[in-house]
Amino acid sequence: KLYTLNLRKSLEINEMGSILDNYVPFSKTDKDGYITHVGKAMEDLTGYTKDELIGNTHRLVKNDDMNSKVYENLWKTILDKKVYVGELLNKGKDGTAYWIEVTIIPNLDKNGEIESFSTYRVDVTSRKALEVEKAKTQEQTLELIQANKALEKLSRLDTLTQLPNRFNLDSVMQMRYEMYQRHKKRFSLILIDVDYFKNVNDTFGHLVGDDVLKLVSQRIVSSIRETDFLGRWGGEEFLVICEETSSEGAYKLAEKIRLSVENDTFKSIGHKTISLGIAEIEDGLSINDLMN
Repeated sequence: KLYTLNLRKSLEINEMGSILDNYVPFSKTDKDGYITHVGKAMEDLTGYTKDELIGNTHRLVKNDDMNSKVYENLWKTILDKKVYVGELLNKGKDGTAYWIEVTIIPNLDKNGEIESFSTYRVDVTSRKALEVEKAKTQEQTLELIQANKALEKLSRLDTLTQLPNRFNLDSVMQMRYEMYQRHKKRFSLILIDVDYFKNVNDTFGHLVGDDVLKLVSQRIVSSIRETDFLGRWGGEEFLVICEETSSEGAYKLAEKIRLSVENDTFKSIGHKTISLGIAEIEDGLSINDLMN
């Protein structure tokens, strides 16, 4: 019975070893890293024959594109008599790169010293390719999101003054109008026009005209409140949407803006003035009525 039991165990061990050699890319090395045993699966994975692998080191399949710090960590781990588990980029005999998930086990003698290493591999090239593709897709998605944000910003800002543009102003004005319709939250508008601006362009050129518009916009920004919404309505016109503000409050703000511009000195053209119109929302008025 004992003989039969031992024979059965021996057959099972041989069968497992055969399965291991045929289906699991397995190798065994001595304590210095020289290969002493490989199976058919290892030959299939690397493209090298058993004779080419045995007596060599795993530098034979090392891919130079792999970060050297990975190998430093690998050797530190197994020389500390610990099992290493990680992913390595290898290179086949024909130069083809492939990824493996590797488990390296230090084998110890009866004195607890390293006598050899057993290495088990799983080919994860397909999985890594999917991960790379996924990373590329995520990166492209992020770039697309950033590009869309940039486009959205461009679509809502005036390129010259960097103020909200007409589209943006219309959106905010519609929102304020709906708030008034529902909750009677009043607001007022201040429409600003740079006086005789055509003369600036005709006399000094469009570049000077652009500078005047930018400076005027800066003076308006420095005069309004945080709750006010300023944008370029078009040409030399600007619009301020004043939240929770009556026509009297808008008048005071408009006068502050007017003086801020009038008291300034513009390079090349000297002083410049602006004209301002005021309107407060009322029941029965549409947005067009308010603008008119």
